[in-house]
This record gives sequence, C-alpha cells and structure tokens, in this order.
Amino acid sequence: AVAQLALDADRDALTSFYGYFYGYIAVFSFLFHTLVTGRILRLLGLSSCLFILPLALVAGSTGLLFSTSLGAAILARGSDQGFRHSIDRASLELLYVPVTASIRARVKSFMDIVVGRSADAIASIVLFGLVTIGRADVGDISWVTLLFIAPWLFAVWKMKGEYVRTLRSTIERKDIQAEELLRSLAESDPPAELESTLQGSDQRSLETAIDWMQYGGVSASRAYLASLLTHSSSTIRRKAMGVVASHHIPNSEREVLSFLALESDADARWQALEYIEEQGSLGAINSLEGLLESPDRELAATVAARLLHHPGAARGKPAGVFRSYVEWAADAGTAERATAARLIGLAPPSEELVAYLSRSLRDSAPEVARAALQSAARLRPRHEIDFIIQRLGERQFRREAREALVAFREFALPRLNEAARSGVHTPGVRREVFRVMGAIGGQQAADLLISHVERSNRVVLYEVLRVLYRIRRREPEVRFDRQIVTDLLIAELRDLYQEAVFLAGIPDRRPAEGLNFLRRALRERLDRRRDEAFHLLALVYPHREILDARHWVFSGRPDLRSNALEFLDSRVSNPVRQMLLPALEGHSARRLLEVGGELFGLTEIPYPSVLHRLLDWPDVWLQSCASYVVGEARIVELQTQLEPLTRDADPILSETAVRAGERLSGGRRGSAGPRPS
Repeated sequence: AVAQLALDADRDALTSFYGYFYGYIAVFSFLFHTLVTGRILRLLGLSSCLFILPLALVAGSTGLLFSTSLGAAILARGSDQGFRHSIDRASLELLYVPVTASIRARVKSFMDIVVGRSADAIASIVLFGLVTIGRADVGDISWVTLLFIAPWLFAVWKMKGEYVRTLRSTIERKDIQAEELLRSLAESDPPAELESTLQGSDQRSLETAIDWMQYGGVSASRAYLASLLTHSSSTIRRKAMGVVASHHIPNSEREVLSFLALESDADARWQALEYIEEQGSLGAINSLEGLLESPDRELAATVAARLLHHPGAARGKPAGVFRSYVEWAADAGTAERATAARLIGLAPPSEELVAYLSRSLRDSAPEVARAALQSAARLRPRHEIDFIIQRLGERQFRREAREALVAFREFALPRLNEAARSGVHTPGVRREVFRVMGAIGGQQAADLLISHVERSNRVVLYEVLRVLYRIRRREPEVRFDRQIVTDLLIAELRDLYQEAVFLAGIPDRRPAEGLNFLRRALRERLDRRRDEAFHLLALVYPHREILDARHWVFSGRPDLRSNALEFLDSRVSNPVRQMLLPALEGHSARRLLEVGGELFGLTEIPYPSVLHRLLDWPDVWLQSCASYVVGEARIVELQTQLEPLTRDADPILSETAVRAGERLSGGRRGSAGPRPS
C-alpha cells in the first residue's frame, strides 16, 4: 500500500521496485545467514536470538506510526523478510534439539504445516477485515501489529526459561542420541545438493555426504553412490559400501564385485559378500565361486568362508581353500596371520579352527592377538575365558577382551566371579571384570556383583556400585536384596557422618597447603557419599524417581531441593530416612557432627586424633592426604603409624608416605599443635 502511494500506482515502477527489493532482501538474508547467524548464536545464545525478529518488527511498525514513507515501509517489511528466513528460522530449529525424537516427529510437521499456514490465514482475515470493514490506514494496522507482537514477546520470554529446563533435564536423561540428530539433519538435506557433492572430487566433502546418507534417504543418489565403491580412497569405498549394504540398494552387484577386488580389509569384504548373497542373484553367486581361484589368497579365503555359510553352495572346494589359507598363514607374516585370525571367527566353527584361534590368542604380535580376540567373540571358546580375562589387564587388548567376554553372556559369569574373588589379578583387572559383568547384565550378574560389595576397599565399592547402577538403569526388572542394600546404605551414611566429624575437627585457622587440601578432600568425600547414597536408593526404589530427586537436590535451587527432600521423606522408609535427610540438607560439618552424635553416638575428636584416625581410614586418598599433612607439619608422633603405609599397594599412598617419612626424619620434632615461630 505504501509503495503504491509513493509510486503513484505506476505498474512499471512497482514491478521494478519489487524486483530490486526482494532481490536485495534475498542477498541480505543469504549473507546474513551464512556469515553472521552462527556468530550471533554463539555470542548471544539461542534464547536472546529469538527476540531479534519480533523486536525488528516492533521497530518497523513503530516507524510506520510516525511516517508512511517508503523508507519506513522498507524497514518494516525488510526486517520481516530478512530475519525470518535466517537467524529466526535457525533459532526455531534449534528449539527442537532437546525434544525427544518421538515427540518431535509428531509435533514438528504439525507446527510447520498446520499451525504455520493457519497463522497466515488468520493474519489475512484480520488484515482484510481491517482494510475493508474498518477502513483502517497504515498507522492503524501498525497498532494492531504491535498488539500481536506483545504476546509474541511474552511467549519468547517464557520459552527462554522452559528451553533451559528442558535441555538440562534432557542432558540428565541422556536420551538425545547423536545418531537421531544426524538422521533428522540428513532427512532435511536437499537431494540436489547431496548429488552435487557426490559428483565432486573433494574427498572430505565426499566422506561427509556419505555419512549423511547413512541416516537419510539415498534413493535419488544411488547411481553416484554405487560409483564410489571403486573410488581410489579406501575410506570412501568402505563408507559407501556401508550405506549400500545398510539401505539394501539393489542392482549394485557389479560395483560390489569390483569393490572386493580393490579392498583388503576382511570385515569390509565380508559386508560386501553379505550384500551379494542378500541380493540373491545367481550370476553374482557364480562370480563368487569363481573368486575361489583368485591369486589374492586373502580374497579367496574370505569368499570361501562366506560360501561355507551359504546353503546352496558346494562345501568341498570352499572348505579346502579356507583350510589351505589358514595353514599357509600360520607361518607367514604378521598381516597374514592377523587376517587369518579374523577370518576364523567369520567361518563356521570347528575344532580345527578353535585350535588355531587358541594359538593366535597367544601370538606375540598385538595385531594378531587383537584379531583373535575379535574372533573369540563369535566362536566363544569356553576353555579360553580365563586367558581372555588376563588380557583385560593389558591396555592394548582391553576393548577387544571386554567385547569377547560380553559375547559369552551368562556362561562367563562364574569364571568372572572367581577372577574377581581371587587375589591373583590386579585391581585394574578386577575393575574391568566388574564392568564386563555389568555389560552382560541380568539377575545373575546383579546377584554376583552385589556379593562383591566390600566396604574395606573403597575402589572396589565405588566400581561395583556404578556397575549395579547401570544395570538398574538399563534393566529395571532386575531386583536387589533390599536388606543388603539397606545395610550398605546405613554403613555408608555412618561413614559420611564420621567424615563430617573429621572435617569438624580440622582447625580452620591454619592456612597450610596440605591442611587446606585435606579439608577439600573431605568435603569432596561427603559429596561423593551423598551421590553414592542415591545410587544405592535407585537399586530398591523406582530408578527414574530417585534420579530426578538427585538432580533436584544438587540443582542449587532451594525450592527444588525442598521439593526433593519432601519427596524422599514420603518415599524412603526408616531407618534410612532419618539418616539420609539431614545429610542432604546442606548443613555445615558442625551440624552434621550434631546429627551424627544423635544417630550414631559420634563425638567431636581433637585434631591429632583426626590425623591418627585418617591414617587408618579405609580410603587410600584420604590416607594419602593425611600422610602429606603429617609430613608437612612434621608430626613425628605419627611416624610409627605412617611407616606401614610406605609398603601399601597403592602407588600414590606409598609414595606420599615415603616422602612424608623423609620429611619427618630430616625435620625437628613437632606436634599437631601450632608450630613455634
């Protein structure tokens, strides 16, 4: 309307004006989105960026109240078109990130299509009524626009707080998966741009495009994707093969056969062979049988292993080719032995292959041993469980050994239980054993793990509790003995109050470095015991409820903490309740000392006795901190108690005790009291 008034309704002038206006707006929107949007989002944050478009419209509409010039109209319309399809659209899309995939799938399309188009329709009806019935001018329409922008700004302001809370709770739930996010992004990628990238020569862009295709649709890009199976880069070939196989893209047998000839990795070749077999092409199967004569012995052996699984293929020749390769590889180089060790896990199991696997597990070359551990996950030789457990102690084999033991499932649990109980293995191996038992899961694993709860060894206790917590979170149907958990909870809370007694007995007036560090260590232990109390509660109470209560208690907000304590007061039964709630209320060490006296008869102890007790406390970290303080203050009265710690199995404790002893031997006699100046 303003343009028609300013240009006297000249059709040619209006056409020219609109062409320039929308052309410049398109260029501005593109450049702003490309160069500025990301920086503004990082600088101001999502919540603030949502205000940009409505505030720009406020400025434009306000300008039209005072002037109906073309410049004011350009500001009003330009701010709408320039920001709506750049920073505002990007901000709106990011709002969906913390929303779960199931809700996002139902809501987003409804919002974009139904709500968005309905809003346009309502705006048109309102504008039509104002102009035709109300005879409104530009100023009147600007007032109505500002009237509608007011609730828009209020909604954005309310959304700001809700977005933060939703994101925080989603992070706590850990239910946003990277795979889901990639899939949603890939599905929105324009197919034309994807095809253009696949036809390009930039290797990095190709890898990115293929990764996106793994999660999005590939129907429009099949021809280009199949051609990448013969690319010069092995990384691109393997990624393309993964997409072809996972999306079951048909009519790619010829390219896959070429891929087999170019590729050297056994797992990549196996994926290609599975694809060919899945397609069910008789010609392709015949081509595979022809590859048994290939001069590439590894390729021939891989094909033979696959054909041994195929019900329609003759077994005589493939079996001979595979056996011949395994026997030849036994005396060949490291690469050949590693490939053979990997292939025996892909072929149908036999006593002969299991014997070769046992030899490969003990191969001196790490590559061969790792490949053998991968095969052990498929063959599952029970007589090798003990040896695989030993491999848990070697960092270079830890991941493969863990996966192999998990593959045994419940058959490995008795041996793992024995390994955890025996004194043969190192603490590191025991921790890995607990993690494997937790990964296997199930009621049997939970029952065995809870029997390993040793309060005399804090490291073992913390690891077992973490594993039990993961089982409970993953398998809510698993049940734990309530009495065992209750007894453990009471013991943990008693130690919490005892450590509060230690903290209260350390004088605040001394600024010594070691003493400050000891105070900090004790405070951290109190927080950790509170956290472990929630882990224990989650074993016998609904996991989701306890997790929410834990989040509220540690949120830092008094209102949420109060709600959580009220919930726990009504949910947790005595005697745990009367011990737990005071420990979670955030009181000082002095207040915890009073409660500990009421509940457990604990009394305040003097500073020298605190150090004496800490040197015997079943926590190597607190023992280490106390040892350092004894050496720093040169408290020679505790030297006799310090001496056995120099031989402790924990390297940090033993070294700290040795250094403290050296300082005591080289320093003058002191005491726990103030040192003379």
